[in-house]
Amino acid sequence: MITEVAFTTVNVADQQRAKAFYAPFTPYVLNTDDLVETCKELEAKGVEVVEQPAVAEWGGWWARIKDSEGNVIGMSQEGSDE
Repeated sequence: MITEVAFTTVNVADQQRAKAFYAPFTPYVLNTDDLVETCKELEAKGVEVVEQPAVAEWGGWWARIKDSEGNVIGMSQEGSDE
C-alpha cells in the first residue's frame, strides 16, 4: 500500500547546470510500507517496473516504475527489512 507521496523543491542559481545534474533523478517518489509487495501488485496490473526493488545506499528500499505516459516514478520504503 502506498503510504505517502513526497516531493521537494530545490532553488538553483544556474538552471541549465541544475537540469544537467538532476536529469537522472526521479522527480516523484511514492513511499510504501512494503515495496516488494507493492511492486508485485503494480506489475500484475500492467505497470512497468523499470528498476526492481533493492536496498538503497541510504539503508531503505528503492525501486522505479513507469506510468502510462512514460514518466518514471520512484518508490521507496524506509528501513532495510523486506
